[in-house]
Amino acid sequence: MVLPGISGLSLLMSCGLYLPVIAAMKDVLQFQFGQFWLLAAVGLGALVGFAVAPHWIRGWMRKAPGAVTYAGLGMMFGSLYAIVVGPATLKVPQHVMTLSDFYILWFVLGIAVMLALEALKKHMQKAPVH
Repeated sequence: MVLPGISGLSLLMSCGLYLPVIAAMKDVLQFQFGQFWLLAAVGLGALVGFAVAPHWIRGWMRKAPGAVTYAGLGMMFGSLYAIVVGPATLKVPQHVMTLSDFYILWFVLGIAVMLALEALKKHMQKAPVH
């Protein structure tokens, strides 16, 4: 859950747990606790991941920064497959994304947002702290 470019949603979908977790959340919100242990296990796993993963990644970055960087990039590019094919794993399958689903406007807007956030970050780092 801490890895860059790989969301918890992508992880749950690739493990086939997205729908069971969503159904369990719905049940708990309706005070039906039959699937509570599934949510507890996923939540505990997320908490352990948040507690442990940054330390492991930091340690690996000290030992082999290039390898860790390329592994992270590989995971980000690899997660594109889960994003593109992901809708096909739902109970009511959606069509897999194709080039006809590509919208240049949204693609360019996404790039613009990322560049704007990078510019804001650089600006904030240069700004004097009061």
